[in-house]
Amino acid sequence: MLTIGLLFSFWLNQILKYIGVIHKETYFQAAVKVGKNFPDVKDELLNTMQLVSENEKRNLYSVNLIDAGFKKVYERVKNLNFQSIIKF
Repeated sequence: MLTIGLLFSFWLNQILKYIGVIHKETYFQAAVKVGKNFPDVKDELLNTMQLVSENEKRNLYSVNLIDAGFKKVYERVKNLNFQSIIKF
């Protein structure tokens, strides 16, 4: 009986996410969590993601600037374990 209840709970949760009642975590929310939990990264990941987002809307920044930002952030985070704080 417990197994059936857990299975139903899982499926109900997935259906509610699909129809938009329960919102999934956005990439920006995940970046904020990373900044809070890994002080070495701070807001660099979020800032770089915002560069890309703004550039897609208005084409304000050069691709080289965005690439450099992501490379810098990548070098700082490549050895960190995000699975401990973010649900994929």
